[in-house]
Amino acid sequence: MTVLPNAPSVRLRGLADTEFRELARHLDAARRGKDSGVHGCRKALQRLRALVRLLAPANVEWARREDGLFKRFRRRLGRLRDAAVRLELVEKLGKRDLNEADRSQLDSALTQIRLARLAVWADYPPAAAFWDVLEKEAARLQARLAKWPLEQLNEKRIGQAIERARSRVREALKDALGRVERTHRHDLRRRLRRFAALRHATAHVIRRRDAGAAVLIDLAREMGSEGDLWMAAAALRKCGHAHETRSLRQMLEKERRAACKRHDGELATARRRLLEKPAKASESTRKAQRSAKVALTKEPPASEA
Repeated sequence: MTVLPNAPSVRLRGLADTEFRELARHLDAARRGKDSGVHGCRKALQRLRALVRLLAPANVEWARREDGLFKRFRRRLGRLRDAAVRLELVEKLGKRDLNEADRSQLDSALTQIRLARLAVWADYPPAAAFWDVLEKEAARLQARLAKWPLEQLNEKRIGQAIERARSRVREALKDALGRVERTHRHDLRRRLRRFAALRHATAHVIRRRDAGAAVLIDLAREMGSEGDLWMAAAALRKCGHAHETRSLRQMLEKERRAACKRHDGELATARRRLLEKPAKASESTRKAQRSAKVALTKEPPASEA
């Protein structure tokens, strides 16, 4: 069977090839001790998981198995990423206008967090077998691309994958809106990012502009500040005596709750615009669309002599 060069399956494979090259590039940087390399690896894996989910309606069991492999790979880099994030977030606090006592406690915490990050990286030197295993796993996952059910990809199945992700975001919204518990907020952001990634990949695969995907990506990024504030407070709690950083943590928690409230308004707007299932066209609209299509396919009448 001849596959057209512009077919969705060809474009999806090209997108997957690009992400695997990005994964290899970032993995090399991570092996050299770059925090940015670890972050880049995890983002490439996240985008590859989105492509797998796009193919899920074609083969659910395959998608579940493949997604699990990418998820396990990504988790193996979690300890390195967490160490970097803790340091980045607490360092940001140093740019604030703090009183003398809080500044002293923050400096003390930063010293401990920097030492902790170095200790984590010490367990993963460039020559460690850990990196050899990851490189072999990345090559193995790329080789499995040949068995992806790309030939079964079509717009109907893509639509099914999108609607499944949309439904899960709506469910998470019901649990999270109006609440500040981290578990609910984190689950919502995770599902929102997955939905945004699916729509972004779909826009590339079917060559259809999707302005809503960019809006969702920005919203998920904004919601990330909630988790950042929580993680910064958690990092401070682990440094020294908890009572010494209480005022800093209370400040961060107050900001996190304010961010949750602010984002709820944006999420409510997004739910109306982007997260509700598109309404089906009425029968009269469908008839008009069919008539217009028929009219366009008819040849124009020959001119009179």
